[in-house]
Order: sequence, then structure tokens, then C-alpha cells
Amino acid sequence: MAQGKTVGAQYIVVSTKYARTVQGAIPITTFAPQTTYSNGTASAFGSGGYATGTYNGTSTTYSQQTSYMPYSVARYDQLAVYFVPLTRTGMGLLFRDITAQEAQGLGTQKAVAVAAVRRGSPAFDADILPGDIVTSIGGQVVFDSGMAIAAIRASYGSDAVVTIQRNGQAIQKTVHLAPGGVWN
Repeated sequence: MAQGKTVGAQYIVVSTKYARTVQGAIPITTFAPQTTYSNGTASAFGSGGYATGTYNGTSTTYSQQTSYMPYSVARYDQLAVYFVPLTRTGMGLLFRDITAQEAQGLGTQKAVAVAAVRRGSPAFDADILPGDIVTSIGGQVVFDSGMAIAAIRASYGSDAVVTIQRNGQAIQKTVHLAPGGVWN
């Protein structure tokens, strides 16, 4: 959810799927103290005489002890898809290359055809229609969709004159493009 808010998602689709179980053992080493108690009697004999005594002693040693702790972890694959509204830019046109027949009718290959017009776009508002043949945008002749897009971008922030061929007639449409080409 936090990532969705960060990217401005309107919708999030989440999926979780069991993948596998991972098992194993983790070694754990501890130090175990061992204490030994001893006591007894001691006798000593020497040139100065004889002595007897008792003693008590304690000794502690530390040894390592390794144990293995088993584990089992279920693994899941998780997927999140975020749907973010896109900023609409450009003119709102989808272009396609012109056919050989369309080029024959125009007498040139220097044009692109309008495949689709996005409703509410600047091109829609200017009444450019699917099937129109675009020969220039903002005074720049267009040979393909890449050139058409470059001409549109060069016209951001102004009114671009789009020259089209429709039913054998040359028509000019004025399309208003906001700075940055953004439209809603």
C-alpha cells in the first residue's frame, strides 16, 4: 500500500502463490561449564618431622557443545501491479504508414495515415478523423510516424497547423498544444 501511494496508483492488484518449502538446520554452539570437586588428606615426611593435612579443591572447565536447530520456511511468490493514471501528452493521434494505393492517390510517399484519434484529445477537438492522411505538422513534412511525433513535440505550447488529405481534398486543421503537450 505504501508503494502504491508513493507512485500514485489508483488501483493495486496483489497476488500471492505458494512456491516451495525450504528446510535445513542452523548450528548453535554453546559453552557448557563442568565443575569438578576434589578433597582428600595429605601426609608429608621430611628431616624436620612429619605433617598431615586435608585439602578441598574446585576446578571449572568450559567445553563447546554444538546443537542443530531445525527450521522449515514456506516461501511464497508475491506480485503487485500498480495502475497509475498516465499524463496524456501529444496530439492524441495514432499513426500508421500509408499504403501503396494511398501513396498513388496522393502522388507522394511523404505522408502518414491517422489510424486512431483519442477522444478528448487536441486532435479530437480539431476534428481530425481516422483515415485522414497527414502530410505536414507545424510546417514540417512528415514521412513516417517518428517524424510526425517529432513535429508534434516541436509544436508544444503553440497552435500547430496540420495539413491533411481527406476524400481527395487538402484541409488544414489548427490543433492547440499546451506547453509540454499535456492534456486531460
